[in-house]
Amino acid sequence: WIDGEIKNNGSNLAFKGAIFDLNTSEMKLLQEQGIALTDVIKKIYCYIDITVGSTIECLDKNYQVINSRDYNNNADLRIYFIKRVDEIG
Repeated sequence: WIDGEIKNNGSNLAFKGAIFDLNTSEMKLLQEQGIALTDVIKKIYCYIDITVGSTIECLDKNYQVINSRDYNNNADLRIYFIKRVDEIG
C-alpha cells in the first residue's frame, strides 16, 4: 500500500491505496463508456470513498478519478479508475 492524498480546494485527506495497471476487461469496459485509453489510466484499490472527478496524488503524481467500481468480495474495498493529469485544476 502506498500513501495517497485527495486534493480538495486546500483541505487534503490522506489515505492508503494500491495502484495497478488495467486488465483487458477493464480496458474494454472503459472504452464502452467512451473513455479514451490514450491517457495514462490505472486503477487504485482503497478503503475510503472518493468522489468521481476528484484529484488525488500518489507517488508524487496527480490523477483524476474518472470512474469507480464495486469490489464484490469485500464491501469496504473500493476500486477507482484514475487518469494521470499534469496539473490540479
